[in-house]
Amino acid sequence: MANVCVNDLFNGKNIFVTGGSGFIGKVLIEKLLRTFDGINTIYILLREKKGRSIEERLKLITDNQLFDKLKKLKPHAIKKIVPINGDAKRLWSSCLYAHISTTYCNTDKQVVEEKIYPPHADWRTTIKMAETLDQHTLDIIAPKYMDPLPNTYTFAKSLAEHVVNDLCKGKIPAVIFRPSVVISTFDDPIPGWIDNFNGPVGLLIAGGIGLLRVTLCDPERKPDYIPVDTLIKMLIVCTKERLLNKDLDDVLVYNAASGGRAICKNGDLVELGRSLTWNAPCSQIIWYPNFSMTSNWYVYYTMHLLFHMLPALFVDGLRKLSGRKPM
Repeated sequence: MANVCVNDLFNGKNIFVTGGSGFIGKVLIEKLLRTFDGINTIYILLREKKGRSIEERLKLITDNQLFDKLKKLKPHAIKKIVPINGDAKRLWSSCLYAHISTTYCNTDKQVVEEKIYPPHADWRTTIKMAETLDQHTLDIIAPKYMDPLPNTYTFAKSLAEHVVNDLCKGKIPAVIFRPSVVISTFDDPIPGWIDNFNGPVGLLIAGGIGLLRVTLCDPERKPDYIPVDTLIKMLIVCTKERLLNKDLDDVLVYNAASGGRAICKNGDLVELGRSLTWNAPCSQIIWYPNFSMTSNWYVYYTMHLLFHMLPALFVDGLRKLSGRKPM
């Protein structure tokens, strides 16, 4: 089995994807269909949303330009995608479970190894608390309960790793994949594809339209980004390695981050944004773009007050005077 290629491992297999309507999920589905002819069916978990059926939502997903190359090369491959109602109660037998976590679920560690660390809380107790306590109580206890993790995102991701470990260990092969900040595609299937404003893209857009004037950040720090198409390729390879490892008592963990090898500084992103403003300006600029970055808290607070708070209050005041709701 050591020399089996990735493509052979997917022959005749059915794949069940949760989060298939999301950013990473779309790229995963497109890559699987375009690369692995032997896949039987890809089931995608969907819910009816905004009056659209799951079939209509699936069509919206596959109508995205991300799937254009697939439709050109393998026009019938789209038919392998089968939507499953998100509210259906259905049991699935599985030969492998792959979970996408995040590098930042262990922010309390100086060095994050490829292993599952002891839990910060019991996930069963946490779910029960979230379902029974009122929002006010949750808001009060959350910071202390999540400590030392900084927010609900990192805390939930950390708990999710233990859900996978507790439910899969000794039963089915499982792999946990920890990417850093996921950004647009590098070149596969098309360069620069993205469908959201999360991460650095949101900052660049907000700065490009003149809305964001300053942010508190060290220009010399090197952020850790991974293109989504690179992530998917790594995930597929890690899945192969897990399939070849028959030890059910071992949940494999892979970190997908550049760490100290990152070459792009925060300040470089600001300069990139400035060049894009001139070479490819946004169509809806609301103020002359002049985005800056500082690590000095006092400078940031002063600029935030002058260029964010006061203009916002002024615009809201004008809207109130004209009988409209504040923004």
